[in-house]
Amino acid sequence: MSRKSGNETEQKIKHLPGFLSATFLKSLDGTRVFEYVQRESLEHFQAALKNPPFAEHTTQVREAGEDDVDLYEVYYVDQRGVLPDHNLRLDGW
Repeated sequence: MSRKSGNETEQKIKHLPGFLSATFLKSLDGTRVFEYVQRESLEHFQAALKNPPFAEHTTQVREAGEDDVDLYEVYYVDQRGVLPDHNLRLDGW
């Protein structure tokens, strides 16, 4: 995955119904990126798979050999009272 993934999130994923957030984590050595996307429900995710731009994005990720998709449900969240700026960009991204 690359900077392109963040751009694709903005263009192809963010506007779909049920989108809550996308977080990209980069390994300290810069060799791997982890994309963590939250949706309101499994049904929203399944509907997104039927959206042509989103389906194209997932196909490209799979073909690049970068696909390691697992589905989870949130069962607990603990956080400080102030959330970071949701548009924060790290240097080099």
